[in-house]
Amino acid sequence: MGLAYLEFARAHPLRYRLMFNSRLPDVSEHPEMLAQAQHAFSLLQERLETMDLADPHHDIADPVRHDALFIWSALHGLASLMQSDATATIELDDDEKAIAVERLMRRLGLALDPSM
Repeated sequence: MGLAYLEFARAHPLRYRLMFNSRLPDVSEHPEMLAQAQHAFSLLQERLETMDLADPHHDIADPVRHDALFIWSALHGLASLMQSDATATIELDDDEKAIAVERLMRRLGLALDPSM
């Protein structure tokens, strides 16, 4: 799912920016938009519900929701950086960008490991 998110941002940069870098219209006037956003987030939560996300270090009322937000924010951050001039500023070449994507995926997996 994470790779699909990053691929969408890469393949559709203008649509991605419109979705996340624009002020959203009033959701009461666009209930379908709200329903689609909630559906997308629920897909991630449903996937996480199949995993053991118990955290012995924290007592969180809804760990699935918080872990979904953690994953989304990490993916969104990387997707946004990849679309900005920031990667050129730090001289990140295409190979390093690919490594960043792979490493993010691996680190997200580690972060969700309940034994950590």
